[in-house]
Order: sequence, then structure tokens, then C-alpha cells
Amino acid sequence: MGDLSAPAPRVNGELLSRYVGRKVLLVGKVVRLDGGVVQLLACDGRTVRVALKGAPNFTSEVLEFEALVDSADGVTEVEHSSFTAGFGATPRRSPRKSQYRRGVCRHFVPCLQLKPTRPRRRHGEL
Repeated sequence: MGDLSAPAPRVNGELLSRYVGRKVLLVGKVVRLDGGVVQLLACDGRTVRVALKGAPNFTSEVLEFEALVDSADGVTEVEHSSFTAGFGATPRRSPRKSQYRRGVCRHFVPCLQLKPTRPRRRHGEL
């Protein structure tokens, strides 16, 4: 079993394979519920299988799971939190391209990227 006392990184579906055996935070939208398993659509568009620890009692379709990573596409729930129904639906202002580069996905859910990118400067700009 993984170390549950250390802080958990927030990941998306692509990064799960780097954290096998460790605790992570994963935010996504519930796509399907099959018994004790939830199919969760992560912010990068990948589907992740979440094995629940008990009966499902979700109050919204957007959830954050604290979970142990079993495989590159599956996790086991430690606990979960529900977000309001309008989470990420209406941003206060439109995002800039630099926000996408810093790791904010289309759905305004913070994600990690493989490597950070910096905006390019044109010749003569400060």
C-alpha cells in the first residue's frame, strides 16, 4: 500500500502511469457508474477507472478523488469530494493562451503537464 501521509500531487489521466503505487488527487466528470467502479473523464480527455471503497454517494457529476494508483488507467478511492453542478462552466473571464501553457485545462481544472512551456518573445519585446 502507498504512503498516505505525504501530500498528493494533482494529476490527469496521462500522468497516472508515473504514480503507480502512490496517492494522487484526480478531478473529473463521472461518465458511467458500474456497481463499485466509476468511469471518470479526466481534464485531459482520458477515461480513468476508479474503484470505490463503499457505496457511491455522489452529489454532483464533477468529483475529486484522493486515490491510490493501481495502473496507468485505474485508481482505488481513499476518499472523494463533490463539486457544485456549475463547476468550471462559466469562467469570470476568458482564459489567455498562457494559462493553458501553465497547466490549466479546457475545463478550468488544474492539471500537470509533462514539461512547462514559456511564451515566446518576439525580437525587441521586453
